[in-house]
Amino acid sequence: MTLEHQLVILFSKPIWHDADKEKHEFLECQQLNWGNVFSQLILHKLSSLAYHHIIQYGLTKNSIPRSIMSNLENAYKIVEMQQLLISKEVIVLCERMNEAKIRYCALKGFVLQNILYPPNTRPSSDVDFFINRDDYPKASEIAVALGFESENISPNNMTKQERLYLLLNTYEFPEFVKKIDSVFLKKILLDFQHSYSFFRQLGYTTKVENELDSTISMENEVKCQTNSDLFIHLCTHTFGDSIVISEIVDHKAFKIRSFADIYGFLDKFEVEINEVQLIQKVINTNTIMPVYFCLHYCKEIYGATEKLETLLELLRPSIDDINFVNMCGMENGMEKAMVWDCSLEEKLFDRRSVDKVKTAYAPLLERYAKYDNRFR
Repeated sequence: MTLEHQLVILFSKPIWHDADKEKHEFLECQQLNWGNVFSQLILHKLSSLAYHHIIQYGLTKNSIPRSIMSNLENAYKIVEMQQLLISKEVIVLCERMNEAKIRYCALKGFVLQNILYPPNTRPSSDVDFFINRDDYPKASEIAVALGFESENISPNNMTKQERLYLLLNTYEFPEFVKKIDSVFLKKILLDFQHSYSFFRQLGYTTKVENELDSTISMENEVKCQTNSDLFIHLCTHTFGDSIVISEIVDHKAFKIRSFADIYGFLDKFEVEINEVQLIQKVINTNTIMPVYFCLHYCKEIYGATEKLETLLELLRPSIDDINFVNMCGMENGMEKAMVWDCSLEEKLFDRRSVDKVKTAYAPLLERYAKYDNRFR
């Protein structure tokens, strides 16, 4: 792996230890293409986190071009303002849902920014909530009252085939959008989800419908998942993004930040996590494949740790064929899966690897593009 790509991976870690600082000292003494580094940081949404590490740990900036440092600083300041705007919206939304006695828990980016990442280093313009199906009408009314607009697609404009496809391959309610009058943020996306799993796309579902019975509150009083539930959800989401064709061709697959979320989570909560209990919950919730997949690639990207090795070892007896970690195209409607035949570095950093998937699935993509614009 190139030195530039090694540095990007290093910058993606939410938490740095002494060994990470030593590795940075080594890398910054090398002849680096900082333009390449910066472009990958932007692509993987890591620029604000990279800036934090450089400032927080007193790293020398002499080897970094002044223009790059200026761009990193600007990126950090933009994320800082974006997070302020999003936090205000989320807190008000949660207050309204509490008043309406809607059971919910916040998911993904907003939660990770609050419990794992340094301030203003985990940018995200979308907010995700898990709610019960029956609460969607009330949640929808609250969202509209707060200025969000529904992006619902009328079923009357869809064929039976289209509705069936969306039923099989969709795990969210229609998305809401709120336009923001700010130079730092143009809009906020709001998703209410009724199922955590991309596994519906693979022909079966996970068993997580009771997750709302065990939520916890963050410091800002927003409710979120327990540690084990959050870990499982991160894995199912990252797995889906990395093996489902619509997500791959949309360049969502193998985003370093998604694996950094999981790796960083295991790092921060290493003491609190009971490996045996966690794996038992993975088995009980039928999420063996996505968890194994993500643990495997966390090890490939960041190197082996005792926690990763233990969790992988506990899961291996439940895996029939570990070669699935190199497969894609397993969702409903696809006749067959294929081996995504390229290196890890290509998957992470070379967009041309996606062209291989497009070429291999060209006939299927052309067919499904008729009723799913994600394939176009």
